[in-house]
Amino acid sequence: MDLRQAWEKEFKAILERFGPTNLTKLLGERCSLHRTDDSVQLNFKALDFDIAMKYDVNKGNLDMSYETKVGSERDLSHILFLHGKILNRRLKLGAVDKEPGFVGIIELPGGIGAKAYENRVRSYLINEMEGSTKDEMKRISEIMGGSLDESSKADWAIETEPINGVRIMILYWNSEEELPGSASIIYGAEISKINLPMEDIKALTEIFVKRLVDCYRKVTGRSPKKWASLYR
Repeated sequence: MDLRQAWEKEFKAILERFGPTNLTKLLGERCSLHRTDDSVQLNFKALDFDIAMKYDVNKGNLDMSYETKVGSERDLSHILFLHGKILNRRLKLGAVDKEPGFVGIIELPGGIGAKAYENRVRSYLINEMEGSTKDEMKRISEIMGGSLDESSKADWAIETEPINGVRIMILYWNSEEELPGSASIIYGAEISKINLPMEDIKALTEIFVKRLVDCYRKVTGRSPKKWASLYR
């Protein structure tokens, strides 16, 4: 089964079983769902992608269209598979409320073993986002379906919640004189309540970082500094 077949299977199961109340709670205000006797129409935001799906109940066909200001459509099947897989799991458990504070990946079950992975993703961010400004990131946060934390003491901090319970924040500091640049990736404290496998947290974080850097390059016209892709 390829990725397209995999995400189609996940979303067919979602659209057959769940109504608008369930999905809106998990996908937020940018989600809309309309159901008739013959079809189900679902629209939602998946990072920088605006997704429209129509499921033919009688024929079992699922049509999908999308728009993106970033490009790199090759990531789309990966993003949809992650969203479908996590949504199916989350719909069974229900929505959770935001909790105050954030946690690092090593504070989550299985997180200690993910530290080397996190360091690789952070290194990519630090190198490729050097020189980025808060004004640039405000525009990028809107494209990515997130928001800029204006109160942060970092040079910029962007937060996104692609699916309820999975709130990701990136804090970034540019290099200054003899101080190297740095970045932190943290998660809303409520992530500890949803029992999401570490592999899914890592995959969603990785694709978010990759699309964020792609968006930064698209908006600013800047070229890769050290690595063309996170998947180097």
